[in-house]
Amino acid sequence: MLDLSGMDAGLSVGVGVIGADAATQAISEKEVNHNNIMIDQKDNTQAIQGTSRTYALRRLRKDRPDLHERVINGVMTPHGAMIEAGFRRQPITIPRDVEKAAQKLREVFTEDEIDMLVMHLQY
Repeated sequence: MLDLSGMDAGLSVGVGVIGADAATQAISEKEVNHNNIMIDQKDNTQAIQGTSRTYALRRLRKDRPDLHERVINGVMTPHGAMIEAGFRRQPITIPRDVEKAAQKLREVFTEDEIDMLVMHLQY
């Protein structure tokens, strides 16, 4: 622990070496805050959420270590693992052409979901 109490910052921060490889990044419990100060997230009482690679690796390590290992080994991406784990939904792209949009929606939604969509689209 590096003590910065004598400086204007007035706080202690954990200092660690973060390597370039994914395994080191995944194992690291460090996160850079808006002041670019590395803070040990194990001591943070608030849950950190988002779409970042760091968040995905942390969540997978905690809740799906099997998928976390596959990401670390380069078998899949963090985003793909989050989708497979059910923590994220697969995004879709809808074309601006009405017929192509309808075709795409038929590919990804069930009949019941399409009925709900039609209901929501009516003014």
